Amino acid sequence: MINEELMKKIEYDFIALSKVVNHKVGMSAAAVLATMIYKYKYWENKEELTTKGNLKGFYISHSDLKEETCLGLSQIKKAIKELKEENLIRIKRQGQGKPNLYGLDETNINQYIEDNEEDYNNWRLKIREENSSETLINSLIGENRPSRESKIDLLDSSKSTTTKNKSTKNKKLKTNTNRINAVSEIGVSEEDLMTKISELQESKLEDRPVLYKEFYRFLRDSVSMFENFKASDSDFELIESLIDSPCESHFIANKIKENARSIMDKRKDCRFGNLFVGIQEMSENFSAKYPV
Repeated sequence: MINEELMKKIEYDFIALSKVVNHKVGMSAAAVLATMIYKYKYWENKEELTTKGNLKGFYISHSDLKEETCLGLSQIKKAIKELKEENLIRIKRQGQGKPNLYGLDETNINQYIEDNEEDYNNWRLKIREENSSETLINSLIGENRPSRESKIDLLDSSKSTTTKNKSTKNKKLKTNTNRINAVSEIGVSEEDLMTKISELQESKLEDRPVLYKEFYRFLRDSVSMFENFKASDSDFELIESLIDSPCESHFIANKIKENARSIMDKRKDCRFGNLFVGIQEMSENFSAKYPV
């Protein structure tokens, strides 16, 4: 049986995020809201909520929210603005560097979740359909030996593109073979890459410097052409940008793999930063399609 002390630790260390709120306003705003709900209930149970005018709530600073959520101050400010616009929180500002008073209406929050649950479920079904389609395509790819333009797993070098036709021009055959070999040299599976990205996105602020270095080495060692590369601040900034992306890890992993293929067959310059080409645009398009 879990003792009371451990239960308190679990309650403090794990704060549940609503998937519906996460879908509608983004992970950062959902994390801030979850923290505020936890704090509101904590002070309510202690009967120490503060009432000012028609607002009953609690005080919490941006710095405290940063500590609780592991988000940056700019993310927190943006999240608070979004939550207020969605009428999920109420704010009474004090000014002069003092923490604001925040109020919540549980009925309103529950109604918001109920109103948007259908939209969230439809989105989930769409993702499942896309995944099912991709699985079917991949299974057909394995059977039909596709052209170079088709999406293939970077580690799948079992299919040979050589021909028994002796009349084939050697120069053309050599070029195609080199490109396929380049793909097979990229030593990273999508599953491993997704795991690394998820670890980044779910990490605590204090753990991120170490995770950035590990992720850099993971990508560097996966692409043989990067063997002698050394990390720069801009490389770490690109890795950090993955944390705030609204896209799920499998979309990001697929894009990195696609860029890695382009680098290995020399359609992109041999630069570490080129692994991240298109991810910002993909994130912006996602946000535009599913606005918060």
